Amino acid sequence: MVPKAREAAEAAKASEAPKQSGPTTATDAPYVYEHPVAVTTLASEALRQQLADHPVCQGLIVLGLNTENIGIEQIIEFCLTQPALKTIVVCGLDPTESCGHLPGQSFLALHQNGLDDHRRMIGAKGKRPVIKNISLAGVEHFRRTVALVDLINCCDVETITAAVAQAKANPPAPVPFTGPLKPDVPTYMAIGSDAIVQDPVGYLLIDMDYTTQSLTVTHFSNQGERLAEIHGPNHRALYQSLIEHGLVSRLDHAAYLGRELYRAEQAMVNHAPYVQDQWDQWDRA
Repeated sequence: MVPKAREAAEAAKASEAPKQSGPTTATDAPYVYEHPVAVTTLASEALRQQLADHPVCQGLIVLGLNTENIGIEQIIEFCLTQPALKTIVVCGLDPTESCGHLPGQSFLALHQNGLDDHRRMIGAKGKRPVIKNISLAGVEHFRRTVALVDLINCCDVETITAAVAQAKANPPAPVPFTGPLKPDVPTYMAIGSDAIVQDPVGYLLIDMDYTTQSLTVTHFSNQGERLAEIHGPNHRALYQSLIEHGLVSRLDHAAYLGRELYRAEQAMVNHAPYVQDQWDQWDRA
């Protein structure tokens, strides 16, 4: 094994010059969605698959929605770039009070009431129902031009497809959005690097035990002296402990270890071979 040989190569570094990537106005979007209806099944993944396979929904976007902020922003952004989309059927089980997101209820509250001065969805009960990355003009255009059909907590395929068919029958005329879609931020093209930079606190060897289903990380100084061992059941437990005990100090080293620990865990669970730093083995996994 050469545990340190390519650790830094795992860290992606950004180029200095920002490059434009993705639409910043609605008219920039290259993709054209020609259907007047889309469906979100919220947290009901099985329902999503049933509807995606249903003849009434052929060709339609049927997607889940699990967050009351970024997830809703992504739907609004798509609607603003696709003026033919006039109706979203909101169905399936809303993630409950236990996790606090309630994206379905929050989505409907936004559509009905809009945003307050702090960009919070008025009347939303989600944990953090805020819209930070869509222009206010875009949010208002979405509210005016896209209808939501409230079938939250309905998982009956016949009821949902009937609503879809009705929305498809006589859609309103498209109303393109020509304003700014989202804040203009710099974007960067990630590039790889073969530079090797040692972590001042040392390097780590990863091993596993197929029988006990546990992972072990051994910490060495950069002079090869064994300093510590950490044992754990999965990659999350290990990288959290490595950080807690100060056994990794560089971000590129931490990124490398996250990937290697995940590879090791997957190999352990599947009783497959694992060799640290063997990238072609990862590519086949």
